[in-house]
Amino acid sequence: MTQKYHQEKMQWPYFSETEMSDLIVFLYSLNYLDKPGDAANGAKIFSQKRCIECHFKTGEEKQKLLEAMKAINTTQFAAELWNHTSAMEAAMVTQGVPWPEMTGAQLRDVLAFLQKQ
Repeated sequence: MTQKYHQEKMQWPYFSETEMSDLIVFLYSLNYLDKPGDAANGAKIFSQKRCIECHFKTGEEKQKLLEAMKAINTTQFAAELWNHTSAMEAAMVTQGVPWPEMTGAQLRDVLAFLQKQ
C-alpha cells in the first residue's frame, strides 16, 4: 500500500479519531463472523515474514509487544498496524527487508500467535 502511494505521489492519509473508529467498525463488521486465527501458523508467518527480526530482537522488545497484544482485538490490531506502517517502512528500507504482504487470515494467525505467548 505504501509503495502504491509513493508511485502515485499521493500523501499518506491521516484519520481523526472518529474517522478511524468509523472505518475500523465498518471493516470489522465485514468479517464479524471470521474464524479465530491459528497460533501455530501465525508463529511460522511471523518468522517467515521476518517480523521476528525487529519485534523479538531483544527480550525487552518482545515483552513490550506481547504485553500490548494481550487484550487487543482484531479491530485494534488493524488500527495499530495501520499506524505502524510509516515507522515500519523506514526501518525496512534501512535494513533492506522486503515489505511483508499478508492476507487477512495470515494477520489473524499472527495475532493469535502473539496473544498465545
